[in-house]
Amino acid sequence: MKILKAILFFGAAFALQSCSNLTKNVEISLPKFEPQMVVEGYLEPNEPLRVSVSRTLDYFAPLTLPFISNARVVLSYNGITDTLIFNPIPDFENLKWFNYQTRDSVPVLKGVQYTLTVIDSAGKRATASTSYLDFPKIDSVGLSSLRERDTSYFLLTYFQDLPGPSFYRFRVSNLSDSAADNQDFVTNDLSFEGKQITFGTGYDFQPGDTAVVRVYHLRKDYYDYLASISAANSANGNPFGSPASIKSNFTGAMGIFTPLMESKVIKIIP
Repeated sequence: MKILKAILFFGAAFALQSCSNLTKNVEISLPKFEPQMVVEGYLEPNEPLRVSVSRTLDYFAPLTLPFISNARVVLSYNGITDTLIFNPIPDFENLKWFNYQTRDSVPVLKGVQYTLTVIDSAGKRATASTSYLDFPKIDSVGLSSLRERDTSYFLLTYFQDLPGPSFYRFRVSNLSDSAADNQDFVTNDLSFEGKQITFGTGYDFQPGDTAVVRVYHLRKDYYDYLASISAANSANGNPFGSPASIKSNFTGAMGIFTPLMESKVIKIIP
């Protein structure tokens, strides 16, 4: 028995020594990192325009704040040119940080093109244009459970698909819970062109909870932008995921400039 144990011990030691001979250090020369400008601007109806201007960071560089504080940011529309002021503003609801805004609210002008131009201190220019869409309209938000004795509920949101090819974002959050959105996804209307659309949640709500339901009507470029961000997040740190690049509607930068066409309903669970 002692002989057998000795054979197993030396066999394991030999196997480990053999494995160590299989390792090899490999050095990979990475290309020089070139930072890019990143711009996010959202036209909220009859609200000041808020814009985030930052730059990409090297993955291996020390973590620093990437925001650009000395850019020239200009909104142009309908013969009006409005230069934004530097005014850092946190957006806790959407976990974003904006550092430029207009002094006054921006009117909703259907059929008018809005152009955002950003010029950094090095003279690099980024531009994007957008226009308003029709507002979606939530018809109703229903409450249901699987059985009468259940204490957890799910929500069903009903709204009418808008004419023509349309894209939507559906968000549901619980004000009684500090967690992230219970639902947040984007979709197109290929499956329900011109019909009533129903979106549901999981069994995420208890009596006394306050649910905030939002439906956004998206431009195609914003739909692509959000879908590409979701794909990039899924691929990050996943050795089996495919690399994903962020789709942008800017020329000269990464990012998005788009209107937020939102319908919102607040529902208290009885």
